[in-house]
Amino acid sequence: MPAPRLAIIGAGISGLTLATLLGGHADVVVIDKSRGVGGRMASRRVGEASFDHGAQFFTARSKAFQRFLQPWIDAGTVKAWEPRVLTLEAGSKPYRRDWFEPHYVGVPAMTALPKALAAGLNLSLQAEVTKVEREAEAWWLTFADSSRAGPFDWVVATAPAPQILNWFPSVFNGLEALQHVRYAPCFALMLGFAELPELRFDAARVKSSPLDWIVRGGSKEGTVPQQTLLLHSTRAWAAEELEAESSIVVDNLCKALDNAIGIPLPLPEFSLLHRWRYASSAQTTSSAFELDVTNSLAACGDWSVFSDADNGGTRVESSFLSASALAERLLTLPGFRA
Repeated sequence: MPAPRLAIIGAGISGLTLATLLGGHADVVVIDKSRGVGGRMASRRVGEASFDHGAQFFTARSKAFQRFLQPWIDAGTVKAWEPRVLTLEAGSKPYRRDWFEPHYVGVPAMTALPKALAAGLNLSLQAEVTKVEREAEAWWLTFADSSRAGPFDWVVATAPAPQILNWFPSVFNGLEALQHVRYAPCFALMLGFAELPELRFDAARVKSSPLDWIVRGGSKEGTVPQQTLLLHSTRAWAAEELEAESSIVVDNLCKALDNAIGIPLPLPEFSLLHRWRYASSAQTTSSAFELDVTNSLAACGDWSVFSDADNGGTRVESSFLSASALAERLLTLPGFRA
């Protein structure tokens, strides 16, 4: 009996984990609209500068995720990050912020782990899915350029819930659960300078500000020194300003930066703004994944019960746990090779 043909939509940690765990048990293709893999474990190059403008780090609190990471830690693809971290607030004295658990990063960039996971997988990139539909007892995907892919026995979506709701047909029994998922947005602002003044931190949390996070370029393991800063806004401020003009957002975040640091900064040589509409889960489902065995459809991701929505979600680890749980369940079904 041939292995089931399975399309995984999304090449973030969920999709790559699922593809890895199902390797040898199904004929899998991973599809993503982006040019590269990683999803929100994203990096961006601007000239010689490099920014981790998505997830800044991740933790490993479960034994399963710790076991999964260990070979990549041993290989140097993932390392613990031990920056000088301060808490900043305008008008207040900065104070040191201690981390009491390992915080991991990819080396030399956050994309290192997803790139390592993707090695050897069947990938179809720059393919933006617009519809999943049933034809002749099989599933077909339609893309933004009107091209199609199929037939598939199974389709699994690992994207943000609103996107899955747009793709999957009404027969999918997980739609109701996904309709309750809510996200919080975030702005990422990448700044490059001719020269920065001496800063007493590698990373900083910011209080009472539109800013939530600042990281100094070149402070992570395996990176070269660079005169850059990466800013992340708070979720609440981003929600209010999400549709504002980019120039206004940049100006306001730069003003917040000056207020937080308390010293004048030179004008940046460049600035690049990224809107993360689905930065973190603000309301999750009550299950580890959504599975419709009758219709051979499934979904998993960082919107699952594994995410800590009240704390912005653990995101990378929750994506892994959701995909792992779904893979374990799929491998109990008839048709998947033992």
